[in-house]
This record gives sequence, C-alpha cells and structure tokens, in this order.
Amino acid sequence: MAELTLSWSPNEDYGILDATVRSGEFSGHGYAPFNKQRLEKFIASLRVYPISISAPPTLEGGNWIMFSPDGQGPAELAIAIKPYNGRGAIIVRVDVTSEIRNGPDEDLQSAATVRFLTNYEALGKFASDFQAVLDGRREEACLKDTPVS
Repeated sequence: MAELTLSWSPNEDYGILDATVRSGEFSGHGYAPFNKQRLEKFIASLRVYPISISAPPTLEGGNWIMFSPDGQGPAELAIAIKPYNGRGAIIVRVDVTSEIRNGPDEDLQSAATVRFLTNYEALGKFASDFQAVLDGRREEACLKDTPVS
C-alpha cells in the first residue's frame, strides 16, 4: 500500500504544509511553508481532466523558495502528478528532504523520493479533501494508491 497524507498549519501570512508519504517499506516526512493561494492553485490543477503531459500539477516549497527575494531555491517538499498510461493511471511522485542548511552540517541532510500509482477518481477525492483541510473542515487529506491495469 502507498499513500500521501497532507496536513496544514496556517498562520497570518502563510502556513506549513506537512507531508508524510509511504510505499511499502519506503517512507518519508517533510514540510514546507506555502501561502494558501498557491495551494488552492495546486488543488485546482488536480481537478483538470485529463492531466496535461506538458504542464502537470506540481507543488514545490521550502524555506529558500518562500523567503528568498527571487523565490528561487531548493525544494524541501515537492509533489508531481503526471499521467502514467493511456488507461487513466496517474503516477504520483513525492520528494521530501530535511531542512536545507549551509555550513558544516550540510552533508547531514536526508531525502526520500516515493512514487506510486493512482487514478482520477482517487485524485478527485484527494483534491476535495485537501481543500477541506485548507478550509479547516478536515485534519488531513490522504491520496492512496489504487489498482491499475
């Protein structure tokens, strides 16, 4: 079984998106700051059918991205949703890293990448649940793998 679970801790200007992902024996946990509007744009892109091959739904965040003057930097949390085959299967890729640091402990950074397959029905439910999390009506949203042919 594989799944991605997201929760949201808002504050005045932005919030922290917390992600836990697992697939079989592999798992990872990460978090990153986002503004709510960016997350709502991501949710809207999850509801598009069919998912665009050239511009799939992606979400990348991290302290460097959020707080640097140019909005550029390495991601501490990245989610990409792409078509997998012509029969409606979707591949989910989640990258999580520990906080990115410069200096003597930069080699201590940990990272995990987890991929799994799902379908449009599960993605639609996840999009609705994720919006409910942002609106404070749910604690978490979970996207689970689904059998695909």
